[in-house]
Amino acid sequence: MASDDALEVYHGDRHVGRLYNAHPLRFEYAPAWLEHPAAVSLSPSLPLTQPTKGHGWHRSMI
Repeated sequence: MASDDALEVYHGDRHVGRLYNAHPLRFEYAPAWLEHPAAVSLSPSLPLTQPTKGHGWHRSMI
């Protein structure tokens, strides 16, 4: 379910996850993305083995 404080993230037509507008920012991979055999992490700081991430990871993506 989408939220006004979240951005849905897609890779092509596949739902990758959701970026939450929280302090600090938080990203959560979609369960279907984590189970897909072709899934890749969006960044080395957002590994697939850690579905949620917060606290400063966004600095390394800028």
